[in-house]
Amino acid sequence: PGDHRDLHSFPTRRSSDLEMRKPFADPGIGIVFGSVYTRMERGFLNLYQTFDHVFRYFYNAGSAGIGGANGVYGNNMAIRKSLLDSIGGYNAIPYSVTEDNALIAEIRHKTDTRIIGLSHPDIHVEAEPQTRWKHLYSQEVRWSSGAYFSPDFFTRFGYSLVKLYLAAGTFGAIAAPWYPKAGIIALSTITSMSLIAVTGGIMLRMPFLRYWLLFLPNILWSMLYYLVVDAMALLKVPVNWKGNRLKSM
Repeated sequence: PGDHRDLHSFPTRRSSDLEMRKPFADPGIGIVFGSVYTRMERGFLNLYQTFDHVFRYFYNAGSAGIGGANGVYGNNMAIRKSLLDSIGGYNAIPYSVTEDNALIAEIRHKTDTRIIGLSHPDIHVEAEPQTRWKHLYSQEVRWSSGAYFSPDFFTRFGYSLVKLYLAAGTFGAIAAPWYPKAGIIALSTITSMSLIAVTGGIMLRMPFLRYWLLFLPNILWSMLYYLVVDAMALLKVPVNWKGNRLKSM
């Protein structure tokens, strides 16, 4: 467990190697992953991406914490090399537009190893933000497509259930002026999203002006934005990424 040669890690910018390696002292842990958020520049597009990455990360970390890991940020994770070799390496992973999620699913199916998310603020990657909304949209349609059409049932079911809950909250907020009881669903959704985002903001020590100041607008925008992104993913619109059109799932 303490042999660092048995770790295969994806390249990171600011992750603490020491903190990333510590969990592998437990032989039952096979994969660890940390948070990723974008560089916090001015403008709503840039600040929203930081919020969105933090929110998504803590959803994934929470899923892993209850034994249902189905997604990670692939640019901030480490896996035991022996574990990867035991499933046949990368060549054994089915095609997916979200290959990191496919790796997690394959590991979960073929082994009994534990997968955990790490919340230490030093274990993070600061990524370059997307510079245009259409680029962010393409990225997130790709993420949703990989989850909705994953060959892994648990990934499909878990993601669909969460997104159905968020969609119900969004439609509840729209309908609330005419059907006040629908506001209860919207309030429930906003509250649960807020709890995840607050937890992430505190644990990662996010700055006030570039995270907390736009906290509520980001949540409300996310509800509507996720609805559009997920609709496009379910309609199987072409997924473009880094100049390439990806094969459909």
